Amino acid sequence: ATVGGNTQRGAVTTVFVWFLATNFVDVGGMLELHAPQTYELRCSPQVLYISLPAGTCRLTEGIVSTTGDVFHHYVTLTLTQSDGLVYPNTAYEFGISAVNPSSPPPLNYWGLVLMNARREVADASMTLEGYDLTDYELLVYPPLASTTLPTVVNYVR
Repeated sequence: ATVGGNTQRGAVTTVFVWFLATNFVDVGGMLELHAPQTYELRCSPQVLYISLPAGTCRLTEGIVSTTGDVFHHYVTLTLTQSDGLVYPNTAYEFGISAVNPSSPPPLNYWGLVLMNARREVADASMTLEGYDLTDYELLVYPPLASTTLPTVVNYVR
């Protein structure tokens, strides 16, 4: 599995995850994405189900034993459609809204857990190498129109 996204410190971004499933996950099965300690994951504004079957998203903040008792964010994506299952030996991709931290985390490892409907772990990796944060100190502003009146010359600032 691989994790990637916008590397700018403190930026709102979409974290993309690519993985190859090794086991079958049926309806009611779940996929958990665990972020490093200082990242903030979000289910809104949206989850991008690129090739992963669509489902529901639930955000959890807390401590789990698999992360060494470290407070962090993680999202749980639950499969809800009977025609949208995870099949073995198939590559999947999805994106989660996130906020990068303003400074690099002490341990930059992401986690990915696939569980069946009985919450039994089918496959997991909690040591996915994270992306390095950068700080180019660039600010990008959307163009602002000087007017919205018709037939008037419009200057973009």
